[in-house]
This record gives sequence, C-alpha cells and structure tokens, in this order.
Amino acid sequence: MLKDSLTGAVLSGRSLNIVRTDRSFLNYPWEINISDKSAEQKDFSAAFAWSSQVCIDLEAKVVNAATGRAFPEHQVGINEKIVEFPGPSLKGDMSKSLTVEFENSELVTLSFMNDEGQNNNLQMIDLFEAFFDSVMNGLLFFVRDCLHVEKFKVENTYWVEVLTNFDQKDDDDPAKYSLIVDLARPVELFAPLKRITDRPKRVLRRIHDQERIQKVQEVDTRCLIDLARRPGTLLVEKAGPKQRILAIKRQESIDILENKVAKHCCVLASLASKRYLREHEEKKYEVSPRKKSVSKLLRSSHQLPLKNSFHGVSNLIEPCRQPNYTLMQNADYYKVWKAYVQLVRNEDLRQELWKWNRRMWSEFLGIYLTHLMSGYQQLMTDSHIQPIGDKTVQGRRRHVSAKWLLSDTLPGPYIIDKNSDQPATLYLISGDWDTLEALSPALVSLAGLNADFLFISSKRGQLSVLPIYSIMPSNNLDQKKYPVFLEGIVPSLLNTFRCNKIESTDIDIIGAWVLLGNWANNVVDKDPSNTPGHISLWVTSVNPDYSFWKASSEDAFEPLMTICGV
Repeated sequence: MLKDSLTGAVLSGRSLNIVRTDRSFLNYPWEINISDKSAEQKDFSAAFAWSSQVCIDLEAKVVNAATGRAFPEHQVGINEKIVEFPGPSLKGDMSKSLTVEFENSELVTLSFMNDEGQNNNLQMIDLFEAFFDSVMNGLLFFVRDCLHVEKFKVENTYWVEVLTNFDQKDDDDPAKYSLIVDLARPVELFAPLKRITDRPKRVLRRIHDQERIQKVQEVDTRCLIDLARRPGTLLVEKAGPKQRILAIKRQESIDILENKVAKHCCVLASLASKRYLREHEEKKYEVSPRKKSVSKLLRSSHQLPLKNSFHGVSNLIEPCRQPNYTLMQNADYYKVWKAYVQLVRNEDLRQELWKWNRRMWSEFLGIYLTHLMSGYQQLMTDSHIQPIGDKTVQGRRRHVSAKWLLSDTLPGPYIIDKNSDQPATLYLISGDWDTLEALSPALVSLAGLNADFLFISSKRGQLSVLPIYSIMPSNNLDQKKYPVFLEGIVPSLLNTFRCNKIESTDIDIIGAWVLLGNWANNVVDKDPSNTPGHISLWVTSVNPDYSFWKASSEDAFEPLMTICGV
C-alpha cells in the first residue's frame, strides 16, 4: 500500500545527470552530478590529498592490492557505483598510503599525507581525535548498551525504548556512560591490580651462570661442553683462579605473562581514561561521579606499575590474545584479564573505526536524525505528524566497515496533517539504490544524488525530496586546507543543484542538507546567497556529544519544517 502511494510519482526515463569517466574521485559526495566535467573532475593531484569516494562503472572491480579484499560500494545509477576507501590507519604502512588495484591489474597508490607531513600538525590531530572518540563512544553506547546487538538472542526493540535509554533520562551525571566507567569501579580493576602489584606471582627460572664449584647443584649438556673446552685436567684446574664453572642456577622472576598482562592493562586503562577525561573536560568533578572515578583510575594506572615490588616486569610487544592457566584460574588475575580483553577489544575496534571514520559518522547521524524526529514529534501535535506504527531497530552483532544498523531500520513513515483534506506521507530512508528500489522502483533515480539519507514527502502524487549528506572532513587536512574544504561545501552544492535537476513533473528536490562533523570548530558560512529558484541549502554542525542534542534540536528543525510544509 505504501509502495502504491509512491508509484504514482513516476520519474521520467532520464535519471540524474551523472558525469563519469573511467573513475571520478570526489571531494564531496554530490560531485557525481557535476555538469562541467572539465572544471570539477578530481584526481589525486587536486586541492585535497585524499578522496574517500570514487565513482566508477558498475561492473568494474577495485580491491585492496595488499589483501585482495573488496571495498564497500553502492549503486548510484544504471551503470555507475560508488566505491568507498578507508582512511589512514593509526599505525603501520596503512597510516601513510593505500594501494588499490583497478581492473587490468592497474595499481594506484593513494597518499594520506600532504607534502608538509601531517605528523607536524599536532593540534589538528588532537582536535580530530577528541571528536572521533566522542562519536565512537556514543555509537558504541547505542549499539551495545541500548540496542544490545551483541546478545545472542535479541528481542524486538522499538525506537521509543532505545531512544529513552540513549538519552539516559534517569541519570543525573553529566558525563556519559562508557566502558572505562565500569572498569573504574574499585572492585572491577583497582583492587585486583593493587593486590597483584603488591605481591606479583613469582616463578623459579633455570638459567645458565657462572657458579662457585662448591655451590654447583645442577649441570646439563651445555655446562659439560663448556667445562670440556676449558684448559686443565682436574676440576679445580678448569675452574680457574675464581673457581667458577658454568652451571644451572634457579632465579626468582616476576617477568611472566600474567604480570605483563597486568602491566599492559594499566597502560590501556590509562589511555582510555585520558580520552574519557578529555571528552568530558568541561564537566566538573563535583557533579560527575563518573569523571571522578575515571580520574582515580587514571592515577592508579600510572602509579601501580611503578611500585618497587613490580620492577622487572617487561612490556608486551603485542596484545595478549591467549590466556594462560593463572589468568584464567587466579581470582585477581582473572578480573584483570576480563578487563584487559575488553580494553584490547576496544583498542582494536578503535583502530578499525579510525579508518572508516566517515562511514562511522554517517551511522552516528542516522541516530541523530531519529532523535531529531522524536524531538520534532514532541514539539508538534500528533495531528501534525504521527508515525505509522512502531518501528523496530535492527542491527548486526559485528560492524561492516563501521556500519551496524541495517539500511531499512530508520523510523517512519509518518503521516503529516492526517486530519486535513490533503494529508502527506513522510519517509526517512537511506539514499542507496537497494533501499529506494524496495520502497518503489520509481525512486531509484534518487540514488544518483549519492545522499546518505533522504527525506521524501508524498502528497497528491507529488514528491518533495531533501537529500541529506554526512560530511566528516578528512583527518589528513591541515590548518590551511580544512577551512578551504568547508568553504567549498556551499558553492559545490549550488553548482550541483543549479545544473542538475531530475526531469520530472512529479518530483521536486527542494534543496540539500549537510550534517557536518566540524571537528576543528571552524566557522561555517551558511548563507547561500546565490541559491537558484526555490532551492534551499542547510549546513548544520552536529555536536558529537548526544547529551546536547535535545537542547540544540530546535536549531535543526527548519529543514524538517520545510519538507513537512510548515
């Protein structure tokens, strides 16, 4: 029935004017709709060193040259698709460049670093890292603690329930929940670490060392060979002036796996605590028990490994993945091991999400838009906007390139002005080809907008469309190129929507809405003075701290009110 309501708005045979050569690298996602190819065609020598999206032929293949794995992709036209590349890793070869293999074994190296070297731009790196951690923690809190995607048996969960938990309405603490908050409870990590560092487990090691002949208790083949090579006939002659020979000695040692794990756990807890405290820098200790407890954990994680009783424990080269008997059976070591596994798991996940930060931002904005719709419903009356039934939220146990939520999981559709003579239906959906085709085959041309999300309003067979783009400026941008990137958003949008329109009397693209991850906190020019016709453009900087969403939501209602006809 819902599909039938949209089928009446059939698009003409032509789709959006997608200009494509063999491959078109995009600085902005809407650039696939540029009419002036010569002026806008991008490659690696363009103003920005990195482009996360490339538009190529639908049948073309592109893989990671090192691993042979394909990249995330989505169809945007009858013969076109978008392939998304990861950004730089936190460490290793992938932190500097990525080599991709196109068809015919063509290798292209994508450089993450500019000529000056991003490592010298420490202030920008710090700004991005703080923003990234806030987004990641918010997203993980949503999928793990509100949606419970990691449970083996998950019951149907509705958006109303999930958003209530997400808002933490019954929690007076201004600092957000995080994994490190749980670990900061004394019984969880501090107490067992204190007991371990006070009295670490010791073992007797068999070592080869020179020993006085009177004290020799044990020798082996190596000792006998060494003794045979010495000059002399009698033992006292071979022992030399010092009367020492090579023998096996037993030496007490604390440099064992379980103690190394405890030490590494302190390092990871310290890192997680620093990030949490930086994320909640503006929150006061007096009003935030969470921040206070994490601060205590930070001090403890620094001090405990420095005890004299714990000297001699070396660092782990790589995280421990397989526990030994002590880590599993000893009560204190087992508590540390459980915390350690969670910290290592989060570090691994952080490194993976770091590469896919733009996709992570898009996933985060799906929650933001849902939260915004909930606030808009509360602001307006039920007679103005009302959902058609309750929508369940569905997600994966493991992310797919920073994506947990299924494409068809956004709330809605909604009825607008249901008591009027001309009610409308509002949809909030993903902008990919498959989602549009499932809603109505007549809508697949809208995939050519390459939007992350779409608001679609259907009224009397007429469709109004508002594409929504999630923009996270690349973390390789320096202080000079970052503002240039922001300044280019509105002119690029204007160029796109001035020159490209869907040729149909039944559809109207009212403008575009950019949800910006403005991690460097630059001023954004939101005054598109050259907007053609009735096209409206909005650029909204979304706060990564979801605790501010409710207070700032009214500033973002204008695009909603426009698409709803208010």
